[in-house]
Amino acid sequence: MKSPITMDSILQTLHNSLPALKSKYPLQTLGVYGSYSRGEETTNSDLDIVYETLPNTYLTLHNFLSLQQDLNQITQLKIDLVNKKYMNDVVWLTAQKDVVYV
Repeated sequence: MKSPITMDSILQTLHNSLPALKSKYPLQTLGVYGSYSRGEETTNSDLDIVYETLPNTYLTLHNFLSLQQDLNQITQLKIDLVNKKYMNDVVWLTAQKDVVYV
């Protein structure tokens, strides 16, 4: 049985991986929101991650999928990845209350 993954361990893992991710992708910010950030995760929860790219940059579909896969491998969790720029305003109003930036 897998040991429980805590929000602290997720943040530490992402923090340690952030320099490598930023060297590979034009990331400005990376944050965790949703059930993990609220402490409401279950064994079936995915990890909700919001990101912003550097000004005047974007992720191609290939890079988006590659980042999602990298985050999956880093955290060993199913990743739900979304660009803040394209997040529905109503969803963001709720998510921003929970988001914990790496």
